[in-house]
Amino acid sequence: MKILILGADGYLGWSMTASLAKDNHELILVDNYSKRKYMEDLKRKPLYKMPLVPQRLKNLKKTNKKIIFYKTDCSDYKKMKAIITKHKPDAVIHFAELPSAPYSMLGAKEGWKTLQNNIQSTYNLVWNVKTHRPNCHIIKLGTMGEYGTPN
Repeated sequence: MKILILGADGYLGWSMTASLAKDNHELILVDNYSKRKYMEDLKRKPLYKMPLVPQRLKNLKKTNKKIIFYKTDCSDYKKMKAIITKHKPDAVIHFAELPSAPYSMLGAKEGWKTLQNNIQSTYNLVWNVKTHRPNCHIIKLGTMGEYGTPN
């Protein structure tokens, strides 16, 4: 199966990538590393600094050579169209939303950037699939961080 994974650099996106690579699926990975940038803006350091996707792919490609990575912003309609029309995925797993409530609460500008990214990425995906790959399945997954912490 040919699967497009949006947000492949994230915690869930990378775990899904590794699992599907093991099962020998053809994978098209997309991420723009925006979460890493926002964490830098917050002056937060990860517990473990993860290598970028190309370095991590070196290990996965030892068992599955059918993996390609695009450092691309999912909120760019034309770039998403190009990826979808070129690769014609059977399914898309969409993790490409910012789960960063702390970042979005820094101020109006940061909140707007978070909303714009999350809404535009999903909108672009839905319309590109509807227009160019209508039989493709979309699976939208994420963490509770996308929705906020419950009271």
